[in-house]
Amino acid sequence: PTSVQPMEERLLEVRVLGASRLPNRDAGPFGDAADPFIVVRLMGEEQRTPPSSNGGLDPVWLEDSPALFFHVPMDMENGEVEFEVFDRSLVVQRRLALGFLDLAVVPADGESLRLQVLLEDAIDGGGDAGELEVQLRMMDGVAAPSAGSSRGGHPRRQEESPPPPTATIGR
Repeated sequence: PTSVQPMEERLLEVRVLGASRLPNRDAGPFGDAADPFIVVRLMGEEQRTPPSSNGGLDPVWLEDSPALFFHVPMDMENGEVEFEVFDRSLVVQRRLALGFLDLAVVPADGESLRLQVLLEDAIDGGGDAGELEVQLRMMDGVAAPSAGSSRGGHPRRQEESPPPPTATIGR
């Protein structure tokens, strides 16, 4: 007889879709030629998107860009997902903005949720620094990507969901 152990973790899928009105930190001759990327953090785990060279201060990541996956304990009722926006340059990575999302807003039923996360200026005292468009989905009973493939690995999908609802979240 085989016993089935209850799932002790869920898998949070995060897709960064775009940003708008990011602060301009480029003082060079090309001004707003930003190549932003996003660092996403949850419970001490950190992953990042590839840089976007599409859109400058209003970057767009393709909807089929690699998803980021985070393991979330089943008993975790609250927590915060942190989104930190950087501009990649040849010399230094500049911090642009910071945003937070309460994990409690993500439906636990596997439905996708598309949100606008309000961003704060990471340097100038927390003023408005635009917004980030993200899509999140919490999944139970899904095979996680194999080790070392957290960026770009896709868990088995049970079935495609309808387009997710949208909302704006900020502190």
